[in-house]
Amino acid sequence: MLLFLGTHDDPHLLAVRDAAQQLGAAAAIFDPLSEPATCHIEYFITTERASARFHSFGIPVEADTVTGVWWRLKPHFDASRDSAEALRVRRFTEREWQHTLEPLEFILSHARWLNTRETERRVRFKPFQLLIARQHGFSVPPTLISNHPDRVARFLRDECNDESIYKALSWYFEPPNKLVFTTPFHSESALADRASVAAAPGIYQSNIPKQFELRVTVVGTTVFAVRIDSQATNGAEQDWRLAIGDVTYTLFELPASVLQRLLRLHHSFGLAYGAYDFIVDASGEYIFLEVNPLGQWLWLEHALGLPISLEVARFLVNATEAPNQALQRTAPAVTLAAPPPAPAQPSRQPPPSLSLGSLGQTTTKQQCKQQCKLKSQT
Repeated sequence: MLLFLGTHDDPHLLAVRDAAQQLGAAAAIFDPLSEPATCHIEYFITTERASARFHSFGIPVEADTVTGVWWRLKPHFDASRDSAEALRVRRFTEREWQHTLEPLEFILSHARWLNTRETERRVRFKPFQLLIARQHGFSVPPTLISNHPDRVARFLRDECNDESIYKALSWYFEPPNKLVFTTPFHSESALADRASVAAAPGIYQSNIPKQFELRVTVVGTTVFAVRIDSQATNGAEQDWRLAIGDVTYTLFELPASVLQRLLRLHHSFGLAYGAYDFIVDASGEYIFLEVNPLGQWLWLEHALGLPISLEVARFLVNATEAPNQALQRTAPAVTLAAPPPAPAQPSRQPPPSLSLGSLGQTTTKQQCKQQCKLKSQT
């Protein structure tokens, strides 16, 4: 039995559940935040014995029968404006579930995880990602992470020639439905809006001229590389997610040296799954931007026929290796995924309209959903 923790209507969970069923494995989706009336948990603990059981939409799941786990719980976006009391109750409820579910890392340690909680907690921090990628020989953009307006302005002017961008370290959601994306940001902006810069650290980077971009999805040691021609699409030049339904995607074969370096980095992170973003500049240099341990893939699967959902299911279903051995495969064992022929491209949709926040570029969550027919964060 596979156990997925996330929302019951998450298309990624549903796709992997269906793929697992094709492989002869059952999967239960446990959705405690949006479906608490139909998703129950029981920890029974005495001096003599202990047990754990889940009830997912009427299906009982004993902890010792779980062979694979995928934690895909994400921050709860609520478009409504909660009252102060409702907000306090919701935050309390989420904390209670968090404190209940986090011990699953120990309780289900016998199962194979698509990224352990410990790994995900470490790898999700972007300064850590940049430092480790640099150690593995990847170029990274000149970067300053700071909340010092004068230092930020000086960096953007002196190190980036004022060709620079701002990115958030985490996510920003503004009710009812706005998210912040990568946006140009210059030294005069840092000085003119000192309060916003000083309020919290941000990522300030050189705006590197792009030849094209890559989304590289790694599952175990199987690699799916896709070229994204962001510079040929209006509205995608800074952040291709803003025109996710318009940009052109093509399959891409990584050079052997880059492929081996990426797999060593992936192994160093301790990840089973990761969605990597790269820039390829005019000189052909591969520049690491970030890795998302929960990154989306379905829009690429649909556009190019990539069997990523099936590969994720295979990873979770495969019980021939002990869980702690799953990432010990050497780099030469890499498979460069050869997908089936691509289906017809989906119809194009117009890019979303944009507005500027105080630091970052924003677009509505609904617009992103319309673009990629998925949840908006990639």
